[in-house]
Amino acid sequence: MRLKQRLALAIILLAVLPLAAAGVVLTRAAYDSAYEQKLAEQQQDATLAAREVEAHVASLVRELQMMVRIKGLAHLATAEQRKMLGELLAWERQLADLAWLDGEGRERTRVSLYHVHDENDLGTRSRLPEFENPRASGNVSFGPIEIDATSAEPLMAVSVPERDPRSGVVTGVLVARLRLKHMWEVVGRLHAAHDDTLIYVTDPNGLVVAHPNPSVVLGGTRVTLPRRNGITTGITGDKVLAARMTLVAGARELVVVAEQPLTTALSLPLRTAVATLAIIAGALVAALILALVASQAIIKPVQRLAGVAARIAAGDLSHRADGENRSDEIGDLARAFNTMTARLVELVSTLEARVDSRTRDLSTAQAHLREAIESISEGFVLCDADDKVIIANHRFYDFYPEIAHLARQGLPFRILLEAAARLGLACDVDKSEDWLEQRQRLRATETPHIQHLSSGRWLLVNERRTNSGQMVALYTDITDLKVGEEELRKAKAQAESAAQAKSDFLAAMSHELRTPLNAIIGFSDTMVSGVFGEVENPRYREYVRDIYNSGQHLLSLINDILDLSKIEAGAMEVDRHPLDLGPVVERALSMTRDSALANGLRLSVRLPDDLPPVAADERRLLQVLLNLLSNAVKFTPEGGSVTLSATIEDNMVALRVRDTGIGITAEDIPRAFEAFGQIDSSRSRRFPGSGLGLPLSRKLTEMLGGSLCIDSQPGKGTTVTVRVPAAPSQTVA
Repeated sequence: MRLKQRLALAIILLAVLPLAAAGVVLTRAAYDSAYEQKLAEQQQDATLAAREVEAHVASLVRELQMMVRIKGLAHLATAEQRKMLGELLAWERQLADLAWLDGEGRERTRVSLYHVHDENDLGTRSRLPEFENPRASGNVSFGPIEIDATSAEPLMAVSVPERDPRSGVVTGVLVARLRLKHMWEVVGRLHAAHDDTLIYVTDPNGLVVAHPNPSVVLGGTRVTLPRRNGITTGITGDKVLAARMTLVAGARELVVVAEQPLTTALSLPLRTAVATLAIIAGALVAALILALVASQAIIKPVQRLAGVAARIAAGDLSHRADGENRSDEIGDLARAFNTMTARLVELVSTLEARVDSRTRDLSTAQAHLREAIESISEGFVLCDADDKVIIANHRFYDFYPEIAHLARQGLPFRILLEAAARLGLACDVDKSEDWLEQRQRLRATETPHIQHLSSGRWLLVNERRTNSGQMVALYTDITDLKVGEEELRKAKAQAESAAQAKSDFLAAMSHELRTPLNAIIGFSDTMVSGVFGEVENPRYREYVRDIYNSGQHLLSLINDILDLSKIEAGAMEVDRHPLDLGPVVERALSMTRDSALANGLRLSVRLPDDLPPVAADERRLLQVLLNLLSNAVKFTPEGGSVTLSATIEDNMVALRVRDTGIGITAEDIPRAFEAFGQIDSSRSRRFPGSGLGLPLSRKLTEMLGGSLCIDSQPGKGTTVTVRVPAAPSQTVA
């Protein structure tokens, strides 16, 4: 949409639409006001009719009550009763008939407007509501409204009781049938006063009991009563504007309806709305014409400026806009436009000079970039966002001389991969689509990978995508590194083979040594114990005891070597089950107590009462504790102490062997966990040992699902902590 149309539309929206909206609101308001006024008139007519009928019925009831209260009919003779009722019927023509009932409900006398009754016509009404209701309540009772079969007029029974002044007992009831034909006169009079308004009365069920046209009542017409005032379907079936009012005749409710044909009722609101719309339409046409004239006055100068702008955009910078002499906004726009054009001419000249300068700078920068790329030792490739090769250095061409000509042509990198697959440049290439897709995925995910070329080179490829979408790839020659790795792998394999051979040799030798060693230990034990007689020479006895002790030490060393060999070979098995620590700790202490006492040490234990069972192998856990206690006793000088304690740490039980021995430095702790490891030669001479106790204990603890660590300070002592899992709640072995 062009500016002209937009401006015209804007003026229309700003001027015409508010006027139209105001007109619609005013029209609607005028219509609603006239409508509500008409509906109020209908409601007033219905209310007037209802109040007049209510007043008429109330007047008749008061006359009957006065008759009963003043005359005292119950105490008069029958003839006197008949005379008084006849006079009342003759005087008040709105009564259809009167009957006097005694206290038992029997008719004593009866007079009627349309019939003459004698004693043979009298009966009893003791079971009828018109007698029972007033006798029970002592108040006036009203019967339903009925249409008289003779006169076709509506009648309503009214029962007025007479009470004994002293006892309050009902002594008789005056039953009268009221003629409600007066309602006909009321609705007829109102209809005559308002010829276009129809007023009628119905019972609550919609039966018409009063209408200006008696034939409607005689025909037993029923209507659907409107639920609320407003537009509805009238008694004739046409649309009407109706108002209703509830009429209370005695204690009976009737409904007064005032209705008017819709065309008549809405004639004034419609005329008001049409007149208002005509005024608004004229105002809209005038506003539209003014809007078009105003838009033309604004658009014409703007169109001329647009033409000048189009010529300048086409390259004619010599053209200028007219209208600079105007004093309004159009003149300001023309002057600003011409000033802008002059500055544009100056700017174009400046920009051309800058472009030439920047072009020279760019050429120099490209030359420096090329020089920098060529100077790096890695292969370099730069691709654009479409993955086409932009630049590559000679190092890359050296790695892939077979596809260098393709890289120089700026082809997509996938074509280079396809050529590499076709020529078999990589050792793992299988010339399949899967290989190409794998290379593309590695490139897309920027995952570093290694290529082994058929020329024997090994290349590390790193690819990264820049923020602008370009892909930078570096190819690093790692051939020397791969050769070194291969040599290290072979050396490692040889070392592992030698270690395995050592373990096999130690295990075999240990098995071979155990047989003669057991014989030596057994024979020396026999000689020490004197089974076959005492060794008489004391020196020989000392030699035999040394032979026995050395044999036991050597057997322990062989057992440790065998256990380590089993662990390294994966042949060691442990039986983990819930285990009470108390007996295990006691056995370990009893087996080391003699050596502790011999060295002059204090050996103590601190176990909490709530210590839970652990999940461990009893034999292996005892072996670990014996190794740790033996080490503590061995490395603690005389007068020192060795303490075994336990604590609960989450789901683990921590056993700590703490001594006041010589301790070791933090740097020597890792060496203590090496097989056959000794801290220094002087210590080895002072405290001889195999160096297998700690490594074996650590491996056994790890097989039990725990850990072993050392905390030590030279000269202050050592604490070895063994953590093993606590057993689940179950029966302890």
